[in-house]
Amino acid sequence: MADFELYEGSALQGVDAKGRVAIPADFRAVFEKNSDARTIVIGIHPTLPCLRAYDLTWSRFNYEEIREAMRSPDADVRALAEKRNADFSDVDRAPFDPSGRFVLDEFFAKEAKIETPGWAFFSGDAQTFNIWNPDVLMAQTEGVSAVTRRRCAHLMANRKVRA
Repeated sequence: MADFELYEGSALQGVDAKGRVAIPADFRAVFEKNSDARTIVIGIHPTLPCLRAYDLTWSRFNYEEIREAMRSPDADVRALAEKRNADFSDVDRAPFDPSGRFVLDEFFAKEAKIETPGWAFFSGDAQTFNIWNPDVLMAQTEGVSAVTRRRCAHLMANRKVRA
Protein backbone atom coordinates (compact mmCIF):
# COMPACT_ATOMS: atom_id res chain seq x y z
CA MET A 1 0.00 0.00 0.00
CA ALA A 2 3.03 2.29 -0.25
CA ASP A 3 1.75 3.93 -3.43
CA PHE A 4 -1.77 4.38 -2.10
CA GLU A 5 -3.07 7.89 -2.77
CA LEU A 6 -5.25 9.60 -0.17
CA TYR A 7 -8.58 11.38 -0.56
CA GLU A 8 -8.11 14.97 0.53
CA GLY A 9 -10.19 18.11 0.18
CA SER A 10 -13.88 18.69 -0.34
CA ALA A 11 -16.41 19.61 -3.00
CA LEU A 12 -20.10 20.32 -3.41
CA GLN A 13 -21.73 18.38 -6.25
CA GLY A 14 -25.22 18.51 -7.71
CA VAL A 15 -27.42 15.42 -7.58
CA ASP A 16 -29.94 15.19 -10.41
CA ALA A 17 -33.50 13.85 -10.29
CA LYS A 18 -32.30 10.35 -11.25
CA GLY A 19 -29.76 10.27 -8.40
CA ARG A 20 -26.75 10.85 -10.64
CA VAL A 21 -23.82 12.68 -9.09
CA ALA A 22 -20.21 13.12 -10.18
CA ILE A 23 -17.22 12.20 -8.06
CA PRO A 24 -15.15 15.41 -7.71
CA ALA A 25 -12.22 15.63 -10.15
CA ASP A 26 -9.57 15.49 -7.41
CA PHE A 27 -11.13 12.31 -6.01
CA ARG A 28 -11.36 10.78 -9.51
CA ALA A 29 -7.63 11.35 -9.93
CA VAL A 30 -7.05 9.38 -6.72
CA PHE A 31 -9.32 6.61 -8.02
CA GLU A 32 -7.25 6.38 -11.20
CA LYS A 33 -4.05 6.08 -9.18
CA ASN A 34 -5.44 3.53 -6.71
CA SER A 35 -7.58 1.27 -8.85
CA ASP A 36 -7.90 0.04 -12.41
CA ALA A 37 -11.67 -0.27 -12.08
CA ARG A 38 -14.10 2.61 -12.46
CA THR A 39 -16.19 1.33 -9.57
CA ILE A 40 -17.10 3.20 -6.42
CA VAL A 41 -18.07 1.32 -3.27
CA ILE A 42 -20.56 3.11 -1.02
CA GLY A 43 -21.89 2.23 2.39
CA ILE A 44 -23.20 3.88 5.52
CA HIS A 45 -20.48 5.49 7.59
CA PRO A 46 -19.97 3.52 10.81
CA THR A 47 -20.14 6.55 13.14
CA LEU A 48 -21.37 9.60 11.20
CA PRO A 49 -24.74 10.34 9.53
CA CYS A 50 -23.31 10.21 6.01
CA LEU A 51 -22.06 7.74 3.44
CA ARG A 52 -18.52 6.38 3.23
CA ALA A 53 -17.10 5.72 -0.24
CA TYR A 54 -13.89 4.18 -1.50
CA ASP A 55 -12.16 2.41 -4.35
CA LEU A 56 -11.72 -1.35 -4.77
CA THR A 57 -8.09 -1.22 -3.66
CA TRP A 58 -9.19 0.01 -0.24
CA SER A 59 -11.72 -2.84 -0.10
CA ARG A 60 -8.91 -5.35 -0.54
CA PHE A 61 -6.69 -3.54 1.96
CA ASN A 62 -9.56 -3.41 4.48
CA TYR A 63 -10.23 -7.12 4.02
CA GLU A 64 -6.58 -7.95 4.69
CA GLU A 65 -6.64 -5.82 7.87
CA ILE A 66 -9.75 -7.62 9.13
CA ARG A 67 -8.31 -11.01 8.24
CA GLU A 68 -5.07 -10.20 10.06
CA ALA A 69 -6.96 -8.96 13.13
CA MET A 70 -8.97 -12.21 13.21
CA ARG A 71 -5.70 -14.14 13.62
CA SER A 72 -4.92 -12.40 16.89
CA PRO A 73 -5.56 -14.46 20.03
CA ASP A 74 -7.19 -11.33 21.53
CA ALA A 75 -9.48 -10.80 18.54
CA ASP A 76 -13.04 -9.71 19.20
CA VAL A 77 -14.40 -12.13 16.63
CA ARG A 78 -17.98 -10.88 16.90
CA ALA A 79 -16.99 -7.22 16.38
CA LEU A 80 -14.73 -8.13 13.45
CA ALA A 81 -17.50 -10.21 11.86
CA GLU A 82 -19.89 -7.26 12.20
CA LYS A 83 -17.30 -4.94 10.65
CA ARG A 84 -16.73 -7.38 7.80
CA ASN A 85 -20.47 -7.60 7.22
CA ALA A 86 -20.90 -3.81 7.25
CA ASP A 87 -17.91 -3.24 4.97
CA PHE A 88 -18.65 -6.00 2.45
CA SER A 89 -22.36 -6.79 2.58
CA ASP A 90 -23.97 -3.49 3.50
CA VAL A 91 -22.54 -1.63 0.50
CA ASP A 92 -23.32 -0.82 -3.11
CA ARG A 93 -20.87 -0.99 -5.99
CA ALA A 94 -21.55 1.52 -8.73
CA PRO A 95 -19.68 1.98 -12.00
CA PHE A 96 -18.87 5.54 -12.98
CA ASP A 97 -18.23 7.10 -16.37
CA PRO A 98 -15.05 9.00 -17.38
CA SER A 99 -16.51 12.22 -15.94
CA GLY A 100 -17.01 10.45 -12.59
CA ARG A 101 -20.79 10.34 -12.82
CA PHE A 102 -22.56 7.45 -11.13
CA VAL A 103 -26.05 6.68 -9.85
CA LEU A 104 -26.35 6.93 -6.09
CA ASP A 105 -28.30 3.94 -4.85
CA GLU A 106 -31.76 5.05 -3.66
CA PHE A 107 -31.50 3.17 -0.35
CA PHE A 108 -28.16 4.76 0.54
CA ALA A 109 -29.31 8.21 -0.59
CA LYS A 110 -32.31 7.93 1.74
CA GLU A 111 -30.15 6.67 4.61
CA ALA A 112 -27.92 9.76 4.27
CA LYS A 113 -30.90 12.06 3.57
CA ILE A 114 -29.39 13.08 0.23
CA GLU A 115 -32.21 14.51 -1.87
CA THR A 116 -32.75 13.98 -5.58
CA PRO A 117 -32.50 16.52 -7.02
CA GLY A 118 -30.27 18.16 -4.47
CA TRP A 119 -26.68 18.48 -3.35
CA ALA A 120 -23.97 16.21 -2.00
CA PHE A 121 -20.91 17.38 -0.10
CA PHE A 122 -17.84 15.20 -0.61
CA SER A 123 -15.12 15.32 2.06
CA GLY A 124 -11.82 13.47 2.00
CA ASP A 125 -11.07 11.11 4.87
CA ALA A 126 -7.66 9.69 3.88
CA GLN A 127 -8.25 6.19 2.45
CA THR A 128 -11.98 6.82 2.04
CA PHE A 129 -14.21 9.83 1.58
CA ASN A 130 -17.59 10.85 2.93
CA ILE A 131 -20.70 11.93 1.06
CA TRP A 132 -23.04 14.17 3.03
CA ASN A 133 -26.34 15.90 2.73
CA PRO A 134 -25.00 19.46 3.28
CA ASP A 135 -27.78 20.30 5.77
CA VAL A 136 -26.99 17.21 7.85
CA LEU A 137 -23.30 18.11 7.80
CA MET A 138 -24.02 21.67 8.91
CA ALA A 139 -25.96 20.36 11.92
CA GLN A 140 -23.29 17.77 12.86
CA THR A 141 -21.01 18.95 15.66
CA GLU A 142 -19.35 15.68 16.71
CA GLY A 143 -16.79 13.99 14.49
CA VAL A 144 -16.66 16.86 11.99
CA SER A 145 -14.40 19.88 12.17
CA ALA A 146 -15.78 23.40 12.27
CA VAL A 147 -13.62 24.17 9.23
CA THR A 148 -15.34 21.42 7.23
CA ARG A 149 -18.74 22.87 8.13
CA ARG A 150 -17.59 26.40 7.20
CA ARG A 151 -16.16 25.09 3.91
CA CYS A 152 -19.50 23.46 3.11
CA ALA A 153 -21.34 26.69 3.96
CA HIS A 154 -18.93 28.65 1.75
CA LEU A 155 -19.44 26.33 -1.23
CA MET A 156 -23.22 26.40 -0.72
CA ALA A 157 -23.21 30.20 -0.66
CA ASN A 158 -21.09 30.34 -3.83
CA ARG A 159 -23.59 28.09 -5.60
CA LYS A 160 -26.45 30.12 -4.13
CA VAL A 161 -27.86 26.95 -2.55
CA ARG A 162 -28.95 28.85 0.55
CA ALA A 163 -30.08 32.42 1.03
